[in-house]
Amino acid sequence: MLQFSATCLVVFTFVATATAVPSPSLLTKDVQYGDDAGLDIRCAADELILIQSETLAYSGGSERNGSCQPEPMCSVPYSQASWYCRGKSTCRGMLIERQPIHRRTCGSDYTNCLHVEYQCVKSTNAIFLS
Repeated sequence: MLQFSATCLVVFTFVATATAVPSPSLLTKDVQYGDDAGLDIRCAADELILIQSETLAYSGGSERNGSCQPEPMCSVPYSQASWYCRGKSTCRGMLIERQPIHRRTCGSDYTNCLHVEYQCVKSTNAIFLS
Protein backbone atom coordinates (compact mmCIF):
# COMPACT_ATOMS: atom_id res chain seq x y z
CA MET A 1 0.00 0.00 0.00
CA LEU A 2 2.83 2.40 0.83
CA GLN A 3 4.46 1.85 -2.57
CA PHE A 4 1.18 2.70 -4.39
CA SER A 5 0.80 6.05 -2.54
CA ALA A 6 4.33 7.17 -3.42
CA THR A 7 3.79 6.31 -7.10
CA CYS A 8 0.59 8.37 -7.25
CA LEU A 9 2.31 11.35 -5.67
CA VAL A 10 5.09 11.33 -8.26
CA VAL A 11 2.63 11.09 -11.16
CA PHE A 12 0.48 13.92 -9.78
CA THR A 13 3.50 16.18 -9.28
CA PHE A 14 4.66 15.57 -12.84
CA VAL A 15 1.24 16.38 -14.31
CA ALA A 16 0.94 19.62 -12.31
CA THR A 17 4.42 20.74 -13.38
CA ALA A 18 3.89 19.83 -17.03
CA THR A 19 0.69 21.90 -17.33
CA ALA A 20 1.92 25.07 -15.60
CA VAL A 21 1.70 28.21 -17.76
CA PRO A 22 3.73 31.32 -16.90
CA SER A 23 1.46 34.16 -15.86
CA PRO A 24 1.65 37.59 -17.52
CA SER A 25 3.18 40.40 -15.50
CA LEU A 26 0.98 42.56 -13.28
CA LEU A 27 0.56 46.12 -14.56
CA THR A 28 -0.91 49.15 -12.78
CA LYS A 29 -2.90 52.19 -13.85
CA ASP A 30 -3.84 55.19 -11.70
CA VAL A 31 -6.58 57.66 -12.60
CA GLN A 32 -7.32 60.88 -10.71
CA TYR A 33 -10.89 62.03 -10.10
CA GLY A 34 -11.76 64.78 -12.58
CA ASP A 35 -9.44 63.49 -15.32
CA ASP A 36 -11.62 64.00 -18.40
CA ALA A 37 -9.87 61.18 -20.30
CA GLY A 38 -10.85 58.64 -17.64
CA LEU A 39 -9.39 55.16 -17.43
CA ASP A 40 -7.10 54.23 -20.35
CA ILE A 41 -5.77 50.65 -20.51
CA ARG A 42 -4.37 49.18 -23.70
CA CYS A 43 -3.14 45.68 -24.45
CA ALA A 44 -1.98 44.18 -27.75
CA ALA A 45 -4.67 43.33 -30.32
CA ASP A 46 -4.43 39.59 -29.55
CA GLU A 47 -4.63 40.15 -25.76
CA LEU A 48 -7.49 40.88 -23.39
CA ILE A 49 -7.51 42.99 -20.24
CA LEU A 50 -7.86 40.98 -17.05
CA ILE A 51 -8.45 43.22 -14.00
CA GLN A 52 -6.89 41.68 -10.88
CA SER A 53 -7.88 44.41 -8.41
CA GLU A 54 -9.30 47.91 -8.37
CA THR A 55 -9.56 50.32 -5.48
CA LEU A 56 -10.84 53.85 -5.02
CA ALA A 57 -8.48 55.74 -2.70
CA TYR A 58 -7.31 59.14 -1.52
CA SER A 59 -4.00 60.13 -3.13
CA GLY A 60 -2.92 62.38 -0.26
CA GLY A 61 -1.88 65.47 -2.23
CA SER A 62 1.21 66.69 -4.07
CA GLU A 63 3.77 64.69 -2.07
CA ARG A 64 2.69 61.53 -3.93
CA ASN A 65 3.22 63.04 -7.40
CA GLY A 66 -0.23 62.02 -8.58
CA SER A 67 0.15 58.32 -7.77
CA CYS A 68 -2.78 56.53 -6.20
CA GLN A 69 -1.61 54.24 -3.39
CA PRO A 70 -4.52 52.62 -1.55
CA GLU A 71 -4.05 52.50 2.22
CA PRO A 72 -6.10 50.64 4.81
CA MET A 73 -9.04 52.69 6.12
CA CYS A 74 -8.64 55.24 3.26
CA SER A 75 -9.66 53.09 0.32
CA VAL A 76 -12.81 51.44 -0.99
CA PRO A 77 -13.06 48.25 -3.10
CA TYR A 78 -14.42 48.93 -6.58
CA SER A 79 -15.75 46.77 -9.43
CA GLN A 80 -16.74 49.07 -12.29
CA ALA A 81 -13.46 48.75 -14.24
CA SER A 82 -13.76 44.95 -14.29
CA TRP A 83 -17.21 45.27 -15.79
CA TYR A 84 -16.30 48.12 -18.16
CA CYS A 85 -13.14 46.47 -19.54
CA ARG A 86 -14.40 42.86 -19.63
CA GLY A 87 -13.50 41.08 -22.88
CA LYS A 88 -11.69 44.07 -24.39
CA SER A 89 -8.10 44.68 -25.49
CA THR A 90 -8.54 48.45 -25.18
CA CYS A 91 -10.51 50.11 -22.41
CA ARG A 92 -10.82 53.89 -22.55
CA GLY A 93 -13.03 56.64 -21.21
CA MET A 94 -14.46 55.23 -17.98
CA LEU A 95 -14.76 58.15 -15.55
CA ILE A 96 -14.27 57.43 -11.87
CA GLU A 97 -16.62 58.32 -9.06
CA ARG A 98 -15.94 59.42 -5.51
CA GLN A 99 -16.82 57.43 -2.41
CA PRO A 100 -16.93 58.69 1.19
CA ILE A 101 -14.00 58.00 3.55
CA HIS A 102 -13.14 59.24 7.06
CA ARG A 103 -11.63 62.76 7.14
CA ARG A 104 -9.70 62.39 10.41
CA THR A 105 -8.00 59.20 9.31
CA CYS A 106 -7.45 60.03 5.64
CA GLY A 107 -7.35 63.83 5.38
CA SER A 108 -10.36 63.99 3.06
CA ASP A 109 -14.05 63.21 3.04
CA TYR A 110 -13.92 61.45 -0.35
CA THR A 111 -11.70 59.25 -2.49
CA ASN A 112 -10.03 61.05 -5.39
CA CYS A 113 -8.32 58.35 -7.46
CA LEU A 114 -8.65 54.84 -8.83
CA HIS A 115 -5.81 52.30 -8.62
CA VAL A 116 -6.14 49.34 -11.03
CA GLU A 117 -3.92 46.25 -11.20
CA TYR A 118 -4.34 44.25 -14.39
CA GLN A 119 -2.77 41.81 -16.81
CA CYS A 120 -2.78 41.56 -20.59
CA VAL A 121 -3.50 37.90 -21.38
CA LYS A 122 -3.59 36.12 -24.72
CA SER A 123 -7.23 35.90 -25.78
CA THR A 124 -7.01 32.08 -26.04
CA ASN A 125 -5.93 31.86 -22.36
CA ALA A 126 -8.44 34.34 -20.94
CA ILE A 127 -10.96 33.06 -18.41
CA PHE A 128 -13.40 35.62 -17.02
CA LEU A 129 -15.28 34.90 -13.82
CA SER A 130 -18.50 36.67 -13.11
